[in-house]
Amino acid sequence: MTGRKLFLDALVAALAPDDVVVSCLGANSRWLPHMNVAVPVFALCDSMSAAVPLALGIALSRPDRHVIALEGDGSLLMSPNVLATVAAARPGNLTVALWVNGHYESSGGQYLPAAPVDWVALRPSFANLHPVALNIKAPHPNAGKLFIDFMLSQKGQEVVRALKRIPDRIDTPPDPPNLIQGVTPAFTAPEVYDDFDRYIKLFQEIFGTR
Repeated sequence: MTGRKLFLDALVAALAPDDVVVSCLGANSRWLPHMNVAVPVFALCDSMSAAVPLALGIALSRPDRHVIALEGDGSLLMSPNVLATVAAARPGNLTVALWVNGHYESSGGQYLPAAPVDWVALRPSFANLHPVALNIKAPHPNAGKLFIDFMLSQKGQEVVRALKRIPDRIDTPPDPPNLIQGVTPAFTAPEVYDDFDRYIKLFQEIFGTR
């Protein structure tokens, strides 16, 4: 196995002047303070899974800097949902480097759980309809019809997929495709939308929302 120090040496040598490094707890944070790093380094201690959230905050608040987060596989397991937050924010100036060695290195080298992680389809999976319609008073009805045709086309559904939504066409699989494998959808009855305002009012009365 290649030593961690060799990877850190290569990383430090490749850093640009506008880079910022955020390191998780453990071996990375123990090495970096003793290395000649010419850019700001946040070497975290006793802060498991905090490297990526902190790096994301820096990247969003300082778009002029390129932020590099060094995270370990065991540390990331503490808060894997942060990856969904990063994907939603899509910061172009954030790079996450994940150290995968299958161990909790800082606490004695214990093995990470070997349990596989996968998508589990629930049955039934309740789904909402995504209606599209042309306003009766649309100022440009023909343009609206063309837009509806496009959105219902395969090319339009590819745009929907790029927005991390599940396309409605069967010839346009989602990303990843297994999101709909084994799924039995239960759609809301169309009649519900005819009296939608009443259901909204009923929901607000029951749950005390406005």
